Amino acid sequence: MFKIPSVKKLTTSNVQASFRDKSKEEVKRIACGSLNNLIQNLLELIWFSGEAKRQKKYLPISLKTNELAKEKTRDGKGLILVAPHVGNWELLGLMGTTNFGLPFAAVAKKQDNPYLNKLIIQKRSAEGTRIIPSKGAIRGMIKALAKGSVAATLIDQNLPARDGGIWVDFFGLPVSSSRAPAMLARRLGYEIILSGCIRVGRKYTIFTETLPKSISAYESDQELIQDLMIATENIVKKYPEQYLWLYKRYLHIPETANKITIGNFPFYAKKVTPHFYNKRVPPQENFF
Repeated sequence: MFKIPSVKKLTTSNVQASFRDKSKEEVKRIACGSLNNLIQNLLELIWFSGEAKRQKKYLPISLKTNELAKEKTRDGKGLILVAPHVGNWELLGLMGTTNFGLPFAAVAKKQDNPYLNKLIIQKRSAEGTRIIPSKGAIRGMIKALAKGSVAATLIDQNLPARDGGIWVDFFGLPVSSSRAPAMLARRLGYEIILSGCIRVGRKYTIFTETLPKSISAYESDQELIQDLMIATENIVKKYPEQYLWLYKRYLHIPETANKITIGNFPFYAKKVTPHFYNKRVPPQENFF
């Protein structure tokens, strides 16, 4: 995959934009490791799906995560789980019910290839995980949370302001991320944790992070999402070769960004136009 010019250019540009002090050799190693991780994720999803004995042998059950989930849902409410594209995010769904001790629902984007989409949906839901379509995800998450489920969603995807995106910092660059987890938590009183599955040799480990403050202590959705992005960045720094660099994460440049900031963006990034916003979501203040 790395020999494909477009793939090589995208992955290395993302790594360089995130780790501006890395050498060319380090950038190549991280980019190749990321591509390897991506392929392994799909193969592992197929290999583990529906295989209870195999899951029991190789996949971890985190008692810490299970206890934390119980603590956060003592009032019978559901729990918002935010997951970054690091490690094997697919296995997190298979291990969801076991590790969290609660029904598990995950937001997933439909694949363009109908055959691949059918395969992935089938494998993702094999252990009872309910799939919430990304279109209309907020409504699906609210229903899942109301039933006491863990509602999982990915944190590191581009989202225009017109669709609920807000500007936050990621590796020193402004990126647009969904405000949905913060909105649901702050307005409806649900708790949030950041979690994922990291590959360590031939084994796996679950990481679980909590917010540094209580939900009520956050004065804005942006402040809460920023703390989630800080936690995500710290995880990625530990395991950069297991992060998804084959994605245009730095696609949008705020209209208020200065020349120095713009110069640190990858080749594909573009300044936002009025279409990025809508009448109900005016341009935000110069956060950077």
